Amino acid sequence: MSIIETSEFLASSSKNIEDTPDVGSSSFVETNNVDQENCESRAAPTLPVVDRNTSRPHELFGEVFELLYPPLNGLPCTETELYRFLGSKARTLVIFPSGGIPVLEDDPNFVCIALRSPYAWRFGSYGMVQRSIALLANIIGQVAVIGESCPASKEAEFEMRFLAAALRSRGLPVAHVRRYLPDGFATIGLALAREISHRELQEDRRFLPLGYRDKTSFFWSFPRKCVLEYSPSDMTNAGTLTLLCGDEWLRENHGYPTKNGQYKVDYRDVGVKIMEECSNIGLYKISHTYGAGVWRDPTDNDCLIVNNGDDIWRTDGRYQSRVGERFVYTASRTLNLGLKDDSADESEAHIILSDFSSWNWKRKCDPVLLLGWLMSASFPGALEWRVHAAVTGKKGTGKSTLLTMIKGLLGDFLISCSGSSTEPSIRRQIKNDSLAIAVDEAEKDSPNVKALMSYLRASSSGDKDMKTNRNDGVDIYTVRSTGLISAVDLPQFLPADEGRYIHFSLVGAPLLRNKPGMAQENSSWAQRTGTRLKSRMIHSWPRYRYCLGIIRSVLVNQEDMTQRYADSLSTILSAAWVALYDGVVSEDEAIKFISGMDFSEEKQQLEEAADDSSFMDHALDSVVNVYLRSNPEKMPLRMVIEKAAKNDRNAERSIQMYGLRTFKSDEGFRLLVDEKNTEFKRLFRDTKWNNANFVTTLKRIPGVSSTRHKETNIGGKTVRPFSIPFHIQEDVA
Repeated sequence: MSIIETSEFLASSSKNIEDTPDVGSSSFVETNNVDQENCESRAAPTLPVVDRNTSRPHELFGEVFELLYPPLNGLPCTETELYRFLGSKARTLVIFPSGGIPVLEDDPNFVCIALRSPYAWRFGSYGMVQRSIALLANIIGQVAVIGESCPASKEAEFEMRFLAAALRSRGLPVAHVRRYLPDGFATIGLALAREISHRELQEDRRFLPLGYRDKTSFFWSFPRKCVLEYSPSDMTNAGTLTLLCGDEWLRENHGYPTKNGQYKVDYRDVGVKIMEECSNIGLYKISHTYGAGVWRDPTDNDCLIVNNGDDIWRTDGRYQSRVGERFVYTASRTLNLGLKDDSADESEAHIILSDFSSWNWKRKCDPVLLLGWLMSASFPGALEWRVHAAVTGKKGTGKSTLLTMIKGLLGDFLISCSGSSTEPSIRRQIKNDSLAIAVDEAEKDSPNVKALMSYLRASSSGDKDMKTNRNDGVDIYTVRSTGLISAVDLPQFLPADEGRYIHFSLVGAPLLRNKPGMAQENSSWAQRTGTRLKSRMIHSWPRYRYCLGIIRSVLVNQEDMTQRYADSLSTILSAAWVALYDGVVSEDEAIKFISGMDFSEEKQQLEEAADDSSFMDHALDSVVNVYLRSNPEKMPLRMVIEKAAKNDRNAERSIQMYGLRTFKSDEGFRLLVDEKNTEFKRLFRDTKWNNANFVTTLKRIPGVSSTRHKETNIGGKTVRPFSIPFHIQEDVA
């Protein structure tokens, strides 16, 4: 608890501005607790450095108000500077009128200030007090206004009610307590709880209209802390409206008496009125709905918002509402990570790295890269680019044990499934949550893995996932998950997948089988350590962002490094650095950190994915059956095409079976390709182009015609094929 007697500071406000030391321009930021996007910001004075270990709380807050009264250059400090000075412990601002402050208990969650008079906050030269109180209230989050501190001050109650109304108009939860009782802060806490409950229920309403989309109406449910969506037929159903509004509210506000003395409700009339409210609000953007996970504050890139399910908190300690003009945070699941949970130190991250090193990896840098992926899974929703991990190895290399350890460390931040799980089931389970996904036994012959990989591909950049719903509408989700797939024989990666995955290969049994993190009986150890490491990463978000910029700049300057791969590597390497070391990385440290790592495998995969000519090279080098004479022969398709270009009619008929045909243009020989031909598609079976978009791939081949060729008969069908260049090897005389 801290007490600020403002009278002694207000008395000094009559001093001339010339007496105030010139520290440069200052500023004031008025922040609405619900919508902070229209804040004005200017340069501000620097707060003094205070030793919190030796100073009393009232001395700290006293020094803050010395800056405010008299204000430097006519304006108080910025909200950011004042908040950093106050710290994150205070939760409630208690305002007393004149008449003295009673003896208060010592509680660091409460900051108490006393006005010189009940009118001082809004009259005359004390207008600055009004702005300063509003500033403090916005920073701390909730306010308790005491109506009177002594029985003789009767006008104080009215004035304090006026002050409470002014603060409520700023979107703040404010409780007005008529008299400060001996039980002190307990009374204030109960009053605030009632006020917050009343605010959330909006005059006892259990819902808040959010808007509409197509025929569907959207509502925020305060008891369930989630978004409910109903069709017009739902809005005339008694059960639906009772679930949404509550039976008591319906009877009190829309009930009418019957002849039997009972109350009935015209549910149709109620539903129409509520749908009209949604229509008046406008379109509801589903992309503004955020589920469980860690998200970046759109108004402050250095602050994270943790939607923990049961509660929601910010890394800067300020109050965070669940519903605002441009955001809705739903309580879909519990993550079991609180603001006050202890954070790990760097030694615990080194223990995990040591455990990972006990597996037999193909590359020495794999344990560091895997640690980076694990740590980046603490806040996938806050990342601009999410990276996935692909782990492979023969039976007995320790994949299952490794996955068990990762599951224990990530805990509720991870959704685990098998390769037999379908993409729709996972999508419905995650919806707008931002979590990690682990897919075990993701073998290449599994029919569902390809769809799961498509979902993860969209998650990398946070694309929109659109699926039809039961109301003939479309559900739109912004997918922001990071994934890990594990298999003995991984599926074939498409060109679009390369650069999004970091590949890890196990080449033998684990080197040490008795590491503490590897034992399944130590699951409680893994959970405790994982919670502490996640807390470390989340609270180190500003440090992570700084390291990300440094490490990415170093990677981009490396030879044969693509932009996408630099994004992927910097995402996980920065997370590994923040976990393993305190402080930020320098450019020299980043170069040293990266220099010993082998990225040749990923670079080669990217080069192969970027070479679109290899698509046709694979087809032309395929050995096929042809009928050049009476008996079938086997030869590369390229040789058959060359014979067809030299007027071999049997060869021409053979290549048309594969949707191909040659013709001679002014620029030389060209090859016509019907990408829809069944036999042509079979040439790519069991390759990385098996499910590729052939149209897109053919368009990227060098020399391809910008438009399709005119209608041509190929294999008995009239089609409009692609035209690509084809080099004919001249016969040597």
